[in-house]
Amino acid sequence: MRRIIQRYILREITQTWVVVTVVLLLILLAARFARYIGQAAAGELPAEAVFQLIGLTAVQYLTILVPVALFLAIILALGRLNADNEMSAMEACGAGLRDYIRPTLLLALPVALILAWLAFDLSPRAARYAAEVQAQAEQSATFGIIEAGRFRSFDSGRGVFYAREVDDDELHDVFLRARGEADDDDTEVVITAARASLVREDTGARVLMLYDGYRYHGEPGEAAYQEIRFERHGMRYQPPPVEPTHRRHTRPTGELWASEWVQDHAELHWRLAMPVSVVLLALLAIPLSRAAPRQGRSWGLLIGVLVYLVYSNLLGVGQAWIERGLIPLAAGLWWVHALLGVVVILEMARHYGLGWVLGYGRRSRGRA
Repeated sequence: MRRIIQRYILREITQTWVVVTVVLLLILLAARFARYIGQAAAGELPAEAVFQLIGLTAVQYLTILVPVALFLAIILALGRLNADNEMSAMEACGAGLRDYIRPTLLLALPVALILAWLAFDLSPRAARYAAEVQAQAEQSATFGIIEAGRFRSFDSGRGVFYAREVDDDELHDVFLRARGEADDDDTEVVITAARASLVREDTGARVLMLYDGYRYHGEPGEAAYQEIRFERHGMRYQPPPVEPTHRRHTRPTGELWASEWVQDHAELHWRLAMPVSVVLLALLAIPLSRAAPRQGRSWGLLIGVLVYLVYSNLLGVGQAWIERGLIPLAAGLWWVHALLGVVVILEMARHYGLGWVLGYGRRSRGRA
């Protein structure tokens, strides 16, 4: 009977966890997707890089989302069982606190192992690759994303490009205006062409090939303009190198471990906190899911959200204190986990009595 109850509880928690994780992930990705779409519309990011960056961002978000999603899922799943009096029926059949803890840990421990892999390996690699993709996208958007009938700036606003019609890789009725390379150079180059095509060399340089047009060179307001008629004219542009920004959260775990900087070890403690938090929050969710008949399920959910906010903020504060040398590395963020562990014990004792702590409590006492 107890195995049936435990399998039932495990299934309810797992289903709710999957739904909560997907919903929270979609909410966070929606804001980031809108940002990338805005950059693509402004010509700062190629359209093909948007979904690639979204996928890499999702991997990074999962490291933070998984603990809170499992925490909320346990509160919601067990809270529903409590509100529908299913817990009372289970306890009448001999179920107790251990029958709630066992299925919870059967899910929380494998999730913690997966999250450890995410935090220590996959998420930093995804962050590094996302930085590289972002840098390459900014570099490849030198002339902007060319759209028919729209002016596009390039070279940090020093030039303007226009094409009346875009046909695959060929442009028609092209206009180009570029200023001198130096800041104090007031000369301008104006080019009009019947058609053009953008070619990328193996070196990364861009060559804009223009056909059947005119090239004007001179200083605005002066009569000394040069006019050249051409049948074929190439403008070679070497985009400036864009180095990806590698922050501490993108560095490999082995590199952080070998580092002598206290900031790097603070990042290690932060990564370790993710799998530890999964187990602690999962255990805390069990007593928070219980509520008096008149309280409703939302009461435990509200308390759980407040506890998580305090806990996550303490982790952030603790990491900052480690970086400043206010907390020894040996202590790390373990004091924050210890505080949450005390809260777990107090909540368990408040709802289920002290018997489970002392080892002789078999059945839940069900106090709200």
